Amino acid sequence: MNDCNGNGSCNSYGKCECSNGFSGPDCSTTLVDLTAQGNVEETVTASRWFYYTVPAGSGDYQFTLTSDRNVSVYIRKGMVDLPDTVTFDAVIKDDTEISFIPYLMKNLAEKGVVLAVHCEGEITDSTTFTIELEQLENVMVRNSYEFLDLAATAVPTANPVPQFERGEDGSAEKSNDGHGLMIDNFQFIIIGALLGIVATVIYYQIARFCQEYRSSRSSNASSSRCSSSAARSGAADLEG
Repeated sequence: MNDCNGNGSCNSYGKCECSNGFSGPDCSTTLVDLTAQGNVEETVTASRWFYYTVPAGSGDYQFTLTSDRNVSVYIRKGMVDLPDTVTFDAVIKDDTEISFIPYLMKNLAEKGVVLAVHCEGEITDSTTFTIELEQLENVMVRNSYEFLDLAATAVPTANPVPQFERGEDGSAEKSNDGHGLMIDNFQFIIIGALLGIVATVIYYQIARFCQEYRSSRSSNASSSRCSSSAARSGAADLEG
């Protein structure tokens, strides 16, 4: 196999054992470690596969991809086999904005994970996509700051300028407009921070519940199939 393309060695069974950062039968496929690379931007024409890894024990991450054309993302557990259109553990197909929440990524990446981005198109089609892998702690902090920014834009003037109107006798009279809401900047900052924290916690609790619910349904379905198979086998034995 072309001496494993210089990216590995041939074992006693005649198969390539690839060096870190490479995969495939002949070690010709490059694997990019997203935890070391950070943000990734790629531009490609026609159709092509790109492969990325998140090593085991890297922490909790949120995976986000944005593209100017539809792409598909396939995920497979482990760091040995590559995902494809048939073999995968999770997939989102034909979209321009793809995101895998931290709880799902944590479950998939317990033993490491390989992500494959599949770009499809004619030879004249060009696709540009960007990948961002962000740690959960950074996501929570960013969400809190977004709430703070939102609260800051709603902060009224601490000391509103009095508005004067001309009375019937021509004298200046102070308008009552603007009186009644007296909340200072510090209080809005505290409220914004608390809302940000609460919203982030609720979001990830709901995501965790949904993932556990889907997992339990899959387990129950598998158990039902096994029970049905056992029942049919027992009935066949009795008829025999």
